[in-house]
Amino acid sequence: MILNYKKLLVAFVFVAAGYAHAQIRISARVELKAYLPYEPIMLTINLENNSGNTLVFPKVEKPDLKDAHKPLPDFIRCDVSDEQNSLMPETAYAKRMFGEGHVNFGSELILPSGGNRKLTVQLNQFYRMTRHQKYTIKVMVRHHRLPVDFVSEELTISVVPGVTKLTQYVGVPSKFGEENKEIKQRKCELISFHGDVNTEYVLRVSDDTYVYCTQRLSKHISGDLPDLQVDARSQIHIIIQVEAKTFKYWLFDIGGDLKQTSLYRYDKRVGVPKLSRDPDIGRVMVFGGVRYVPEEDEELELPTYNGGNEL
Repeated sequence: MILNYKKLLVAFVFVAAGYAHAQIRISARVELKAYLPYEPIMLTINLENNSGNTLVFPKVEKPDLKDAHKPLPDFIRCDVSDEQNSLMPETAYAKRMFGEGHVNFGSELILPSGGNRKLTVQLNQFYRMTRHQKYTIKVMVRHHRLPVDFVSEELTISVVPGVTKLTQYVGVPSKFGEENKEIKQRKCELISFHGDVNTEYVLRVSDDTYVYCTQRLSKHISGDLPDLQVDARSQIHIIIQVEAKTFKYWLFDIGGDLKQTSLYRYDKRVGVPKLSRDPDIGRVMVFGGVRYVPEEDEELELPTYNGGNEL
């Protein structure tokens, strides 16, 4: 008797996939489809346990060198592949946290029978995803009490280049006791890049070793050019036109943490709002325009006979 091995293999894969789908359901999503290099790629993983049993994932501990080659019995991890279908290597951070080849997002996770759990991870903190290309992402789940591994449907995202519009270099204020050490420098860039739908402005703060911030600001519109200034306290000031007569102002610290935002409107009496730096003391302020608070400054509609605001 001659067996058709291809048909048997297809049947086995079909049964295993169907069984896995009945036991564990995995869905994964990302917030966006296009990212700049080093911009946080946030992945949300949803797990649904239909195994009829509570599944407990042990605490993740970095393995000893003698156990580094052993596969993990229980894990929740990702496979990230490039356009050539090659798996992306783990970052140095991932290796410090988990050991090489042992990334696991399921530490101490308890997945009750019939229950759901949601995990959110910054994917490019654990896998190298800085090259300009498309990446394919799959979530994998393994548990020693289940007969097969479970794999989510694939997600595809792109890491795309941007165009630097403005650049400022700024020194990092010294900490106490470091007054005689060399002053460190950081680079502040206002970058334009085409996102999922619109061309957007992004702030990036970096040095030769780290990227401290990749923060989306607003979509690009035709109008007045944006401006970026650094003050005497090494704070970053940005103003961008966001609507026909509306401008938005941001204040960030040297690490890229947002400290303040404000809206300004063009006013013919004082002109277009712009950044102005005092050359003597290094203070940066918004000059021109009028401060705009939408909830307070919206004009009321005129009363009408068929509705509107009654007097």
